[in-house]
Amino acid sequence: MLRVPSNFHLTLARGVRITCKDAAARLPARDRRWEIRSAGTGSKGARWYAWAWLATASPRHYLLSRRHLATSELAFCYCSSPKDSRCR
Repeated sequence: MLRVPSNFHLTLARGVRITCKDAAARLPARDRRWEIRSAGTGSKGARWYAWAWLATASPRHYLLSRRHLATSELAFCYCSSPKDSRCR
């Protein structure tokens, strides 16, 4: 997993080249692809975020988007899976 900026370009499964920020914008906040999960307990209590897992054109690479529930701040990770894994 590699943290990437919002202007990082990737190619989605349908061959569309797009930035991470634009990919996340295509998923409305209430879209069912956003899953609310805890990122653990921090110094101020539980840290809850909405997470979305998007496929890319590569069968081994994915974009993991994290959205803060209160501020809607976004963070992105470009993920790679081992050759023989089944992430889809």
